Amino acid sequence: MNKSINFKGLRVYGLLTDLTRFKFYSYDPTINQFCFDEIIIINVKRTDASSDMVDVSNKIFGVVLSAYMESLRANITMSKDRAKHNKPSELTGEWKNTRGRKSTDQWESALALAEDCCAKFNEPPASLLDIEGKANEELSLLTKSVHSIPRASTFTGGDDPSTPAELKALATRVAKETHERCLSKLEQ
Repeated sequence: MNKSINFKGLRVYGLLTDLTRFKFYSYDPTINQFCFDEIIIINVKRTDASSDMVDVSNKIFGVVLSAYMESLRANITMSKDRAKHNKPSELTGEWKNTRGRKSTDQWESALALAEDCCAKFNEPPASLLDIEGKANEELSLLTKSVHSIPRASTFTGGDDPSTPAELKALATRVAKETHERCLSKLEQ
């Protein structure tokens, strides 16, 4: 799968579990090697298992965040390479100028926000009450990162919305038009 979307050199992450033991590993295709990571063992008592699962959830989130950031770096590299070689977009077929690509800045912005999120997650909370506030800030940074990713597809045009505000305006317009169309059918 990674090869088909030009991510053939990126690490692949995995998890083996019997729901009491969680074995994390990864595969590095550049050196053709598996790397074994942490093993988290969950207490079988229901009362303890719930709190033990917090460690598993945090680890899974960390793995997904790391993979997300690796994919952003790969997209930045591909975008810069495409600009250097003046290759057409794989999705739209349009030729791009060699000064740079519009999407490169968006990928870089997404990565910067994801790195800020990661740095915040690594800061220890000052108190128990601080945990919730920090988590909300961190997830807000991650949400902004995801929203700043270019959303190109085979149906993308030059005027398509890409910012959160533009997407919200589009959603509002479509909902209004759909509502008005339904009302007009009822009136007939």
